[in-house]
Amino acid sequence: RNTDGMIPSLLSPLIQIHASVSGDEAWSLLYAVDVKIPPWAANLTFVLSWRLEYSSYIDSIADYPTITRSFQGAPTGMFVLPNFEKRVIIYPNDKVVVHGPWLRRKSTSSEWVYYQNQNSDNELSKSCKRAWNETRPYSVLIVGDSQPNYMCEHLATYGSTPTKCVSLKGNFTNVSRTQLGDFSTRYSNVLNQAQEDVVIFNTQGLWETAYGQLSVYPSRLDTVLDSIPSRKDRSTHFFLTTTAVHPNNYKRGIFTDDTKWAMTQPRVQAINSASKERINAFSNRDIFTLDIEALSLLREDDPLVEGDMRHYGSHTNEMLLSYILCEVDRHLIS
Repeated sequence: RNTDGMIPSLLSPLIQIHASVSGDEAWSLLYAVDVKIPPWAANLTFVLSWRLEYSSYIDSIADYPTITRSFQGAPTGMFVLPNFEKRVIIYPNDKVVVHGPWLRRKSTSSEWVYYQNQNSDNELSKSCKRAWNETRPYSVLIVGDSQPNYMCEHLATYGSTPTKCVSLKGNFTNVSRTQLGDFSTRYSNVLNQAQEDVVIFNTQGLWETAYGQLSVYPSRLDTVLDSIPSRKDRSTHFFLTTTAVHPNNYKRGIFTDDTKWAMTQPRVQAINSASKERINAFSNRDIFTLDIEALSLLREDDPLVEGDMRHYGSHTNEMLLSYILCEVDRHLIS
């Protein structure tokens, strides 16, 4: 992803399309990326580099407090991209991606455009009819911890849609700050009292990532989901997945602060996977999922402030809001 017209443009954030874990040290993730090469460079060869961030899957999803730092944060390797014949590629198996929601931005543009379908043969796929800051015919309530609240405040300040923000952060239940309290009652109360047309909520995913227990998170989420009214004349509810974290950005140095060793991207993925599984189990409640994890995965270059590993700047917040509101539009006013 770049703004230099003289080098390849990654037109969308990284999209996770497959993940499987068969055991420790056998962790397989497959991603898709949309790359556009300038016509003059069609016959050139390019190199993509990556880094191995975690040395062990089991260590990387360990609950806090963990005695092991699995984050590596070191350059790992590179992949050579030969001459391009297709604009859309997947490595390592060279299949073409023609599905999924995408956000695109031309290198000369500051605005992200949402496309419901990715199609390499049709650049003008179905797009969102409204920008993120245009007025919607519905009111919005966003409930969650810090990052959802930052997005909400940005929408409330710079957008035109009636918006209410409720920030619910985690609480420790012991003096040593090693046990995270149950979030279910607080979230259930807020969701039951909601009067807005659209309720978007994330059950303190960043706190659960950093300090929670993966084994008890699903049951606590079930309590929240079970409390949501099922009547059709009430609000439409959307569960917002937890955004990616970037330990490589941490200003103090993630290697020296063991209080952040459990705040890993694999734990974010585990929280989101459990969340989507539980929401699917409550299909009779008509709770929709807004999955923004992958959209935030490549945004470590846009932190809220320098050294922030879990919050994003205004450009990323607007990108995420574009996707969120377009998905809400699709469900309510398509």
